[in-house]
Amino acid sequence: MIFKKFINFIFSISFKKFRKAKFLFIIDNDQEFYPIDHVEYICLRKIYFFYIFKNIFYFKNLKKNYFISIGRDICFEKVVGNNINILAYKFKLYFPESFYYIYQHSYIYDFEIDNYKKLYKNLKVDKFFVYDKRHKDIFSEFLKTEYILIGSFKNNFINLENIKSKNQYNYISEYRGHSQSINSIECEKYIVKLISNFCKKNNITFFISLNSNRFDKQINKKKEISYFAKLSDHFIFNDKSGFYNSNQSLMNFTMSSNIGVELLSRKINTVYFDILWLSDKKFKNPYLIENSKIFIHQKISYHEFNNKFNYSNNVDFYKNFKRNIPDLIKFDKGNKIFLKELYNK
Repeated sequence: MIFKKFINFIFSISFKKFRKAKFLFIIDNDQEFYPIDHVEYICLRKIYFFYIFKNIFYFKNLKKNYFISIGRDICFEKVVGNNINILAYKFKLYFPESFYYIYQHSYIYDFEIDNYKKLYKNLKVDKFFVYDKRHKDIFSEFLKTEYILIGSFKNNFINLENIKSKNQYNYISEYRGHSQSINSIECEKYIVKLISNFCKKNNITFFISLNSNRFDKQINKKKEISYFAKLSDHFIFNDKSGFYNSNQSLMNFTMSSNIGVELLSRKINTVYFDILWLSDKKFKNPYLIENSKIFIHQKISYHEFNNKFNYSNNVDFYKNFKRNIPDLIKFDKGNKIFLKELYNK
């Protein structure tokens, strides 16, 4: 355990020296970049050695001087971060003339609201880019700022080509390794077995988009593959993202992943297996629409599932499904709304 922590610490050290930029983005992992001009990135998982060494003799105020040194080198005008980690606010505090923007990382459950009330206490934000009116109403109860509805910030930047779907059903993994709850594991096992059996009997390729393909999750890929191999003997996978794989599939399934609403915003056929709440009511999907085709909110038998989706050769079924996808959140291709606000002086 100690050795693992030491290795993680070694790999977290960066010798990067920052350059001047108008915009400073606080990111979750060092693979996260956006098509934005005049930008610098600070990764939450990195320790920037040059700025630690520069202030080593000011030990009592090391943390403060660390941030100030970075900020002075970048000379930023606007600092941007997500709503989960508010490290970006440190830069707003030390450089009060700058502007602080927050974008929403993912949808939140009602039981999480009190956590955000505590996190945002005394927080001052210039603009908050949220998914939709629901989240605007939630956050505006305890954080006064300008709210702009853009849908998913990250989703808006992802470019997907218009391609013909393959004869495959895709399940978006929510495997978390040891951190995954027993309830989540049992629900996922039920879902995967159900889809796997259906695909096998109907000669449809069963695809699983691995969670370990995401850099920010830091999940062991071999363990994830082994986990699903115990549930299905014929699934396939690759190293691509859930967005890429979903775009190529006739139908996509997820348990509670945020990617569900993001895919639906693009009118990509997706169904939520919203069954976590059966064991813990606080996990009921906040976007649930009763009697909607995009939600299965009770455990169903194979026969019931077969009746819903046994249209593998019926192209019209998938076209009609797409046409009837409700507008849960906005999809702003290329993030035009956000970029207009960012570049606006």
